[in-house]
Formats: sequence, C-alpha cells, structure tokens
Amino acid sequence: MDPIQEAIEYIESRRAGDKFSYRQVAKIFGVDRTTLSRRHRGAQQPQGTEAAEHRRNLNPQQEDELIGYIEGTTRDGVPPTRSVLRNFGSAVAQYEVSDSWVTRFQHRHPDELITKWDTSMDRERHLADNKRKYELYFNLLHSKMREHRIEERNTYNIDKKGFFVGIAHRRKRIFSKAVYESKEQGDDWHGGAVFYSPRKLASVRARKAAELDEAPELQLQKARDKERKAAEAAEKKRS
Repeated sequence: MDPIQEAIEYIESRRAGDKFSYRQVAKIFGVDRTTLSRRHRGAQQPQGTEAAEHRRNLNPQQEDELIGYIEGTTRDGVPPTRSVLRNFGSAVAQYEVSDSWVTRFQHRHPDELITKWDTSMDRERHLADNKRKYELYFNLLHSKMREHRIEERNTYNIDKKGFFVGIAHRRKRIFSKAVYESKEQGDDWHGGAVFYSPRKLASVRARKAAELDEAPELQLQKARDKERKAAEAAEKKRS
C-alpha cells in the first residue's frame, strides 16, 4: 500500500476528537509532512473544491511551503504579522493579494496556524540590545564585584518585567500552531521570541524524552493495524 495512503488510514482510524500531529505521523510512516497534510485535507474536501482551487492566489503546494515558512519563523522567534504574510503571498503570486486573502488563508489551515497577540519589547530594550552595551554592562558588573569583594557564587539573577505606557505596543502575529502549543505554559513571547532559562531547557528536554517514549507505542499501533488489515484481507479472500 502507498505509505501516504497508509498514513491517512491511520489518521482516519483514530477516535473522533483525538488530537494528532501531521509531523509525528509522517515521521512514523516515513512520508513528507506537507504531502500527507495536503492529501489528507484533500480527501476531506467537499465537491466543488477543484473550481475553488482556480480562484486561489496560491496553489496548494505553494500554501504548504508558506506554512513551512511560518513554522520556521515561529521556531526562530519571529512569526510573521499579517502584513508580512500578505507581502510574502504577493511575492509568490507575483501580484498584489488582498488583506482578506490572509484571512482566507488562515481559515483554510486552522490545524496548522493560530493568531495571537505578541508582548512587544519596549523601545529602551531594543535600543540596549547590542554587543557593545552588553560588554560595558559586564565590565562594570565585574569591576563592582572586585571593588566590593563579591564572589561569583554570591551572585543571583533577578528577572523583573515591566512596561512603559505609550512605549510598548502589541501586534497580531500568525504562529505555527504546533510550535506555539509546544512552548511551556507561562513563557513570554516578546515580538514572538521566547526567553529561555536552564529550567525551561530542562523542561524541553524532558518533553522530548517523553515523545521518544511514546514512539514505540505508536509503532506498535501501526503493526497492529497492519495485522488487522491483513486478517481482514485474508477473510475476504476466503469468503
């Protein structure tokens, strides 16, 4: 059987309401995620879809590539705004797309995309974000530690968050749903970027380890499905 079709049947065999990840299923069956996603969604589309395809600004393959782009930028901490996504769509389509196209694009991919407000950095933080100012800060810090004879083991990190009225602003960004939901509850997204700490890194590693533990169970389920299908096929031949 075609591996893509086998993966689709595995998805369809799940109970209604069960969540699944196209990426994880694609990894199990050794197929391309975007191809699996497109084929599975295509199998669920109503009649008249072909006519609708011609009215799209981007074809399905281009939209899958755009979803991959959004996933990559979300992982990098800079998910696109609606205007950035519109510009990207215009570049691919080679003509100006409307703002409503962005809305329709999101509605066509509710399982892959999610819109959220970011928590923007204030202007002072942006201005302070350069190598020279970091060097000046740590040089001053170490000089004060030497002056007051403070040992490194007696230093602590204190993270205080705040905002200035009229300086900070928020923007809507389009995130990869899978990447956004995988972030730890309580993480701060400033302009899309997550600020990590050793505790959060340990949590991510633990989550990855749990996913690896679940992989054998999924492989076992795959083997059981194959055995069931083989038994059904043999039963049909006998009848």
